[in-house]
Amino acid sequence: ASDREVVLAAVRQNGSALAHAAKDLCADRELVLAAVRQDALALRFVDTKLLADRKVMLEAALQNSSALTLAAPQLLEDRDFMLQVVQQDGRNLWAASGALNRDLELLRAAVGNRGDALAFVPQDLEEYRELAFVAVRQDGEALSCASEEMQADRELVLEALRQNGLVLEHVAKGFRADRDVVLEAVRGHGTALKSASESCGPTASSCSRLCEPTVWPWRTPPKICKATPSSCWRPSGEMALPWSMPQMICEQTSKWCWRR
Repeated sequence: ASDREVVLAAVRQNGSALAHAAKDLCADRELVLAAVRQDALALRFVDTKLLADRKVMLEAALQNSSALTLAAPQLLEDRDFMLQVVQQDGRNLWAASGALNRDLELLRAAVGNRGDALAFVPQDLEEYRELAFVAVRQDGEALSCASEEMQADRELVLEALRQNGLVLEHVAKGFRADRDVVLEAVRGHGTALKSASESCGPTASSCSRLCEPTVWPWRTPPKICKATPSSCWRPSGEMALPWSMPQMICEQTSKWCWRR
């Protein structure tokens, strides 16, 4: 198709319609911008000169980061361009070329925007630990993207848990038995308790002492007390509980279950 108005209307509705446009229209910057805003992969059909155009590639990367696979090589070595790209989405750090993947300002911007961009940070950098802290403060789950050495760093694990207690599920088994680590996790997210080691919680006997049917009007509890206090208490009817919610603390005492 060679009618510009018709093609423009088409690519605004479906960017890949650019595949059916006349060759000269595939070099039309305004038309190409409209196409990539709708579908970044419309870049497959544009004039190659536009693959080095900053604005076109920024718009495409904003819509789909995989568009950077089509960018002109010189653009991926352009520091200002890459800084803008990682500020849009830190995960775009994967595309950094040459010395840019060791540029500290660029790396900080990337992991500060998306913690999981840590996966693309060279682990041999002297500042790697510092960048790992920036990453987990942005997203606790970024801990899973850190090196094995950093995943064994207690301070980093605690920092990640302050941001997201559910990360406890993914930390080393030794940390899940560490009372202080578990306590940090459940302070932020009570259900993180399900991931704690059995050695960091109440025993069945400590629970059953409180759950005697002669004391409380409930059925005898199951002989387990692993995940949450709810596994200890089974109401026998639609009765309101005359006490507060369970205290999500990690102690080897019966106080763990319920407090009046």
